[in-house]
Amino acid sequence: MSPNRTLPASRREYIVSTVNAKGSVRVAELAAGLGLSPITIRRDIALLDEEGLLEQVRGGARRISAPGNQALPLQSDITVGLITPSLDFFWPTIIEGANIVADRVGAHLQLQGSTFAAKDNLVEIRRMAEDESIGGLLLVPDLEGPGSDELVEFLQTVTKPTVLIERTLKPHGPHSRLFESVITDHSNGASLAVRHLAALGHSHIALLTDKRIPSRHLIAQGWADALSDLRLDTESPHGDTTELIGDARTEGIKSFVDNCISEETTAIIAHSDEAALVVVELLAQRGLTVPEDISVIAYDDEIAKLARPALTAVCPPKAELGEVAMQLLLERLSNPGRAIRQTMLAPTLVIRDSTGPAPSRN
Repeated sequence: MSPNRTLPASRREYIVSTVNAKGSVRVAELAAGLGLSPITIRRDIALLDEEGLLEQVRGGARRISAPGNQALPLQSDITVGLITPSLDFFWPTIIEGANIVADRVGAHLQLQGSTFAAKDNLVEIRRMAEDESIGGLLLVPDLEGPGSDELVEFLQTVTKPTVLIERTLKPHGPHSRLFESVITDHSNGASLAVRHLAALGHSHIALLTDKRIPSRHLIAQGWADALSDLRLDTESPHGDTTELIGDARTEGIKSFVDNCISEETTAIIAHSDEAALVVVELLAQRGLTVPEDISVIAYDDEIAKLARPALTAVCPPKAELGEVAMQLLLERLSNPGRAIRQTMLAPTLVIRDSTGPAPSRN
């Protein structure tokens, strides 16, 4: 690296702030955001690494870890199996976070995409559990759908160190095993959204849950608790389309939006980004604008910034989920006798253009 090479201040700030905000960022993402070539971005990252502002890793950059957060040394030939219900949207950033920690200690990550169905999860988990080349497991199993009882029973028999991501499984009934886990504090995420809207003068804040995953219960609880705590309208609409598919789902969201309009709702929180985009489109079809007539907050922050207007969104700490999960597993492999840890990480609220002051209702 040339000792005389310097970066434009705006470029330096963009790269460092993006890495610090997300935990880890790929070269391709930074290149697209800045309109530069991947080669130029790699050189920038190398320079910023030398300056101690970030850490260069394979394929991108990561935030400098706080002292004491490094994974314990481990033999470099360890292989960790990671099974996620999808390789799209929410999950790639989690996978990248796990990869970054694995790269740091020379471990190998064996990735397997599955589905949100317990029966499919069981097949993949069984295969990895029986693979002698795999030393530990990072899992995102379906713990509440059809076939989940059989899956939970099998998990009790897995002898390899196992960490659950965005799932918790505590002893219940005949099952006594306590699993390590790392999850997002989704209840707090919903509360962040409600409190932001309340600060803008909103009191009629509706919720739409549209993804059949465990976090929907925590989001709904956090929303309800925040409404009650702030003495807002606790009778605001709560639409739930998690059990609907195809045309039935579309009609369900339409019905929810129409109910919000009839109830004079001034703000909507929608889980997920995709559902929020549908809500914005339906509002436009009904002659309402965002945020002038109704504010909208998305939950997940995967594609929210691409909407028009760009959507304010609750952003789970996706990269950190992967990082912490891998660290927990590596520490367990290095020190099998240490206490089991169940870690909860706080999400953030990214404020964009889809939230504004509550409109007056005459």
